[in-house]
Amino acid sequence: MGTFKDKSHIPDFFIENQEVIQGDINIAEGFNKFFSEIGSKLSSEIPSHNGSFHSYLGERIEENFVFKEITKESLLDIGKTLKPKKSSGIDNLSSKQLKEVLPIVVEPLCHLFNLSIQTGYVPVEFKVVPIYKADSKHSFNSYRPISLLPALSKLLEKTVAKQML
Repeated sequence: MGTFKDKSHIPDFFIENQEVIQGDINIAEGFNKFFSEIGSKLSSEIPSHNGSFHSYLGERIEENFVFKEITKESLLDIGKTLKPKKSSGIDNLSSKQLKEVLPIVVEPLCHLFNLSIQTGYVPVEFKVVPIYKADSKHSFNSYRPISLLPALSKLLEKTVAKQML
């Protein structure tokens, strides 16, 4: 039987451009810089084209966006769209299980989700964190912003996305 490797452990230091980066804040800033710049680095490799970005945009919307209160009905409808996967996050609750119990727990979930939106607080377990993939554990390039998120975070994400779209 294989040995378990903790892929979520973050080392005490990183090496970037021959500089040692230490301390939680400096390492967090290093990840932030790496993940925020990787998109532009990758996009620079895409061949340019003559079209204008305006051709991809719809009509301009002038109104302010405000989240609506999440209702039990809307949460149940969105819950139906969850893929019934057996994998689970840190809470050991799969999306398949959540779909089954959602009608029973919909009222407290609505309350919690509405509080999250009103206060802007999202539990740290609901956030994507860097996961070690390969090569040197002391290089930001060896990590990916991937995580096995709890089914509840996926439900909240879908709820927020539906309102924003």
